[in-house]
Amino acid sequence: MANGAYPWKRVFWREWRKGEDEECAERLFRFIADDPAGAEVTAVMVLFGSFAGLACGLILGLMALNWGAPLAEWAPHWSALLGWVAGGVLLLALAALLFRWLLGDLLTWRTWLEHLSPAEIIELQPGAVALAGLAGAGGYGLLLWFLRTVLVGAALATPGAWMGERVLLLLVLAVSLVGGTLLQRETGLLLPGLALGLGGAGVAVFLIGPGPAVVCGLALVLGLCIGTVWRALGLPSEHVYAARHLWCWWTPRPSPAEMEAALTRACQSAPEINKVWEPALRYAAQLEKTPESPFNMIRDFRNTDWMARFGARHALVALGGESVEVVRGYAANPLMVNHHTAIWILHHISRDTNARFAHRHPPARCARCVVTFAPRTVRISWHEHTRYMGCRQCGQTWEVLPVYQAVVATLDSRTPASRIEQGEILRVNWLAERKLFDFDRVEIIAANDEEVERFAVQVGNDTDPVRKQRYRKMACFVAPQADVSENSRRILRQMFRQVSVRHEEAP
Repeated sequence: MANGAYPWKRVFWREWRKGEDEECAERLFRFIADDPAGAEVTAVMVLFGSFAGLACGLILGLMALNWGAPLAEWAPHWSALLGWVAGGVLLLALAALLFRWLLGDLLTWRTWLEHLSPAEIIELQPGAVALAGLAGAGGYGLLLWFLRTVLVGAALATPGAWMGERVLLLLVLAVSLVGGTLLQRETGLLLPGLALGLGGAGVAVFLIGPGPAVVCGLALVLGLCIGTVWRALGLPSEHVYAARHLWCWWTPRPSPAEMEAALTRACQSAPEINKVWEPALRYAAQLEKTPESPFNMIRDFRNTDWMARFGARHALVALGGESVEVVRGYAANPLMVNHHTAIWILHHISRDTNARFAHRHPPARCARCVVTFAPRTVRISWHEHTRYMGCRQCGQTWEVLPVYQAVVATLDSRTPASRIEQGEILRVNWLAERKLFDFDRVEIIAANDEEVERFAVQVGNDTDPVRKQRYRKMACFVAPQADVSENSRRILRQMFRQVSVRHEEAP
């Protein structure tokens, strides 16, 4: 789709196609719109020519093979008709390929999308297409019946019936061909037109016979093809973005990191891109370093400033687990602006946190709770969910402790500090924290019986499934100077695997 010398353009195309923010998309499109149209356009043109050749080959083949027979007795003659069809497909496909070759680099993506992607075709809902096709099919079938019975009915009853039938056929062919051309040229109703042509032919089978009905229906389809080309040669459509979801549908939307890297490279290579996007990149980087509240950033989804919307999307992904619940609530409502972008944010939070924390050993720990990270499921809708790595207790991923080989829970009334680092060991004073966290062993250095028993009660009432199964495997060391009675030690033995006296603090 994009020039291989500019890999950032591929990222621009993916974001332009997948993103919901049309203002941001327009600021990307202006830098890639004048690139020569790629192989996708060539494939579409050849496919379109093949489709028109199919209709043309069937029409000419049926007429040539059955011209001398009464209309009601027309037969397909499959083996001979296949040659006509193959010839029509090959001829018009080659014509389309030749036309594309002659246009060369003159056919840019801007020209292609403005002329051949009218909004009326793309924005029609399936229900509207089906309804229009159904109504049109009945009307078209009645038109064929009217032309046959009213206009040339008298001729069919005379010795000139053969000539009357040919007059009928040529008349209805002309009406179908011109009608299809004008329908597509004036309204752009390609999809209902196709339904009208195929459905009308089906209705007309019961009214004027299968052979001529198929021929007339195909003539309408061929008229739609001619009308599409005619429309393409006219004024450009104002709805360039109406068709963007048809392109690059096979590639995913780029991640925020990909987008930022592509914009950085583009700003370095093109001054005009730097002028538009450098302030947005600077704002997003600042917001990622010092993020606001997730509630404030999610409100920026509806901000009139495109730069605020761009920065909020990237900062919410960078904030990670802390923004999940706010974004999930937004994503759960399909009526919200940028609803699909909220889902995209959740999936990229999942990918980012899993890449950073899923395989870390020892496991990452939350700097707020001193609790290890674990997979957390986010239910987006009844049929969609994602999983990210976050603190088991609060879910955040923004503040992470350095890697420690062990975390020791201490009870030391002599030390006011709540956390002390000793090499690869982190000592957390429970007397200062007064809450449970993930620890590997216990050291009671200076604590009375009341403090020890309160600690034991918290441990005994702990509902965290990860910690509960670890307590019985832990060791608890009591310093000789600690004022701990035998009764308190008995309570500790009920909590932990081993309770012993250590004359020196554990290293």
